[in-house]
Amino acid sequence: MTDEVLATAAAVALASIAGVCTSCYMILRRFRRSLLVANVRLAKQRFLSRSSPRRELAGMRASVLQVTHGTRSIMQMTREQDPSGELRRLHERLERLAATVGRQLEVLSYEPDDRVLEAALGEMRQRAERVIRVASEVRAAASLLSDCSVDYELAALSDEVRREVAALTYGRELVGRRSATSI
Repeated sequence: MTDEVLATAAAVALASIAGVCTSCYMILRRFRRSLLVANVRLAKQRFLSRSSPRRELAGMRASVLQVTHGTRSIMQMTREQDPSGELRRLHERLERLAATVGRQLEVLSYEPDDRVLEAALGEMRQRAERVIRVASEVRAAASLLSDCSVDYELAALSDEVRREVAALTYGRELVGRRSATSI
């Protein structure tokens, strides 16, 4: 009787875990697909644009999108290693500003007048470059934080391994002395 209950509970737990894993997989796949669609749309717009300024705008939008996605990825890896949360707050500000610049670039890409587009292009190029530079700095800081954390953990692990080896060596010598005295 209890074996049947345990087997049923295990089956229900396994089915629940499988359902949660499948749901997470589907959500991640949809998120990746939406990023892929955005990148493909921007690449198509850049390739098919009839004038050079429109092509440059599409390229800037794609660069800003790629940089923010890359920064988001490294920030997810270092989330637990930022005790003060300052780097996370800087990243959130960067995300907001990059989204604003991306929207400005998108709005500008629909501008029908090429003269207005040309006039705004220089300023938008500087903004996009600043977003890319700041994102690079945030990624460098996150990477440094991650490297420091890994180095600290490796040093602690190395110390623990040395202590364990010393204890095992001492224990082996102690057992050897006891067996030699008992003979």
